[in-house]
Amino acid sequence: MTKKILFVVNDLNIGGLQRVVSIIADALNALDDFESSIFIVRRNIPQFYSVESKLFYPRQAPNFLEKIDRKFCSLRNRFDENVSNQANQFLTVEKFLISSLLAKISKNNFDTVILTADYTAYAPFIKKAFPNLRVISWMHNNFDVYMDNYFKNIKQEFINGLQASDLVVSLTAYDAEHFAKYNSHSVEIANPVTIENPKGTISNLQKHVISWVGRTSDWQHKGTDYLLKIAAQLPDDWVISIAGDKDPLKMINVLDASDIQRAQQKLVYVGSLKGEALANHYVASSIFLMTSRWEGFGLVMAEAMSFGLPLVAFDQTGARSVTRDGEYGQLVKLGDVAEMNHQLSRLIGSQKLREQWQKKSLLRVQNYLLKEVIQKWVNILK
Repeated sequence: MTKKILFVVNDLNIGGLQRVVSIIADALNALDDFESSIFIVRRNIPQFYSVESKLFYPRQAPNFLEKIDRKFCSLRNRFDENVSNQANQFLTVEKFLISSLLAKISKNNFDTVILTADYTAYAPFIKKAFPNLRVISWMHNNFDVYMDNYFKNIKQEFINGLQASDLVVSLTAYDAEHFAKYNSHSVEIANPVTIENPKGTISNLQKHVISWVGRTSDWQHKGTDYLLKIAAQLPDDWVISIAGDKDPLKMINVLDASDIQRAQQKLVYVGSLKGEALANHYVASSIFLMTSRWEGFGLVMAEAMSFGLPLVAFDQTGARSVTRDGEYGQLVKLGDVAEMNHQLSRLIGSQKLREQWQKKSLLRVQNYLLKEVIQKWVNILK
């Protein structure tokens, strides 16, 4: 019997979560036993990823809802601090979205609903309306960041959602262990490499280019401020090629102007990339750099590994998991820009060293192939 799966996600615009949801949903659809659909909360946001899955949207909102400021588009911001202190008091927009989602579930007889990140808070409402429906909460970021930062204003609602879920899926062992404090049915399933490389093309490691991929605009999360400081110290004949949503050299309003000035000649901004263009971005570089302060997993690291790039990253749980505590990539103490430049200098100065780390990257990425990851999802969905 075909199992009907519904994913709930904020949008399918740029981002690792969005990319992975579309890939997993389509991979399940390619199997005989599954039929996947995606409920996209923000119907007015352009889709960066095209998916073959059936797409659902909330009912057309009344005029007063359409005028709600963008700050309400993410659940962690849709709650006013005063409201969040009173358990289960949702804003009007939240009630409308939940009602829309429940209506879609009722009409389509899904077997499982998979809630991503902040929509975990919807789990109690879904279970109350459909007690026999299986609800999985899929965590795409670090446990500590969710609890102490992203969802601190809705912490109790988030915990209620974790406890109401039938299963919690995390990206690392660290996070699975910590989420288990609220739901003993907690498992680890890493994200798969979501970019195709059918010919097995890898970098020749000869170009004087370091690649970086991420949401540059989310500078506190992705460490775009660190990126500028690191770039300023690079040798004259090396640059950092940046694939992201904004040119950091134009982010005068949030980044230090003197850092921007010093990094001017060292950064090449190539815009938001996907598919073949993103693959070429990796292949055309010789080192991959991650400057994030935190990551739930670090999907771009696995992608870079698949193209044979040596990795250098600040130490955080996502990077620790992908590199297996530094065995497959070099970790630097968070925020230590001087040490980051030292490690980059070692790789810049030795192609032989780059080749040694390339072999490690190609070995490690075998754990993140789609066929390996999708089988884990099949096991829990069956």
